[in-house]
Amino acid sequence: GATSYTWTVPSGATILSGQTSSAINVQWGTTSGDITVTAVNTCGNSPLSQLAVTVTPQPNTPGPISGPTTLCTGTPAVFSVPEVVGQVYTWTVPPDATITSGQGTDSISVLWGMNAGFVSVTAQTGACISMANSLGVNTEVVPTAAQAINGPDTVCQGTDGHVFSIPPIANASTYTWTLPVGATIMAGQGTSAITVDFGASAVSGAVTAAGNNLCGTGPASSKDVIVQVCAGTDEQNFRARVRIYPNPVHGLLNFAIDELKGALQAVISDVDGRTLWHRTFDPLPNGSIRQIDVSRLTKGIYLLKLQGESGVFIGKFSVE
Repeated sequence: GATSYTWTVPSGATILSGQTSSAINVQWGTTSGDITVTAVNTCGNSPLSQLAVTVTPQPNTPGPISGPTTLCTGTPAVFSVPEVVGQVYTWTVPPDATITSGQGTDSISVLWGMNAGFVSVTAQTGACISMANSLGVNTEVVPTAAQAINGPDTVCQGTDGHVFSIPPIANASTYTWTLPVGATIMAGQGTSAITVDFGASAVSGAVTAAGNNLCGTGPASSKDVIVQVCAGTDEQNFRARVRIYPNPVHGLLNFAIDELKGALQAVISDVDGRTLWHRTFDPLPNGSIRQIDVSRLTKGIYLLKLQGESGVFIGKFSVE
C-alpha cells in the first residue's frame, strides 16, 4: 500500500537517485553508518527499516612493480610489489604469457610469451579493490644470422687501417668480432664496422662477426683473410709477375711466373697454416707454366706460397 519511500543516509554519503522509490543509488563517503527507509501513504508512515553499512578504506595502489622490463621470448621471470599484510593481489599478464605461481600474493612467476605487453596488479581488502599498477615489458629474440663481411681478402703484415664491416643485424644490440692471430681491433669494437691493424707477426685466418643481445649470439659470418709478408718493392714486383689459375680449380692448378731468378719453393697449406703439399722447382725459364695436381684436396679454401730469390708470393685459391 506504499505510495512513496523516505530514505536517510549517514553524514558524508549522498543519494544520487531513487529517493521516494524503493531503490536508491548512493555515493558513499568515509564514515560508516545506517541507511534507513520508511514507506509512506495517505494514512502515514510505516515503521522504520535500517541497514548498518561499514566503510572499508579502498587499498592504495600497489607498487612499484619490481621485475625485468625486457625479456627473451619463452623465458621465465619474477615480478613483485611491496607486501601489505591482509591484502590479496590479483595479477594480469598478456594473453600468451602464463602465471606459473604466486597469483593472489605479492610475487608471481611468469613464463613470458612472444609479445611485449604489461604486467598489472591490483590489491584487495575485503570487497574493496585498488586502482591497478602496471609495468611495461618488451621482448627480444636471438639476433638473425650475420650477412657477408665486407673487407680486404689480402693484407700485408705490419699494416693498419683495414676496415671490415657487415650490414646491420636484426635484433642485435652489439657485435662480436674475432680476428686472426696477430690482428687487433683499433676502432669500432661492438659495432658493425671495425678498423683492424695486422701486426708484424699476424698470420692468415678468418675474420668473423656475429650479433649479440641479452638472449644470446646469432649465427656468425666468416671471411678468410690472407696475410702476406710484404718486404719491399722487389717482392711487390715479384707478386705482380705471378699468376695462378683456374680459380676455383677442380683438378690441375697452374702457376706462371715471369723473370724468375733461382730455384723456387712451392707450398700448399690450408687457411689454418697446415702444410698439405710442398715441392722445390729448379730454376724455371721466364714465362714458365707449372701444374700442381690438387684433385685430392677436399672442397675449400687453400693458400699457395711461392718463395725464391725474387721474393715471396702467397695466393688464395678454392677447390670445388
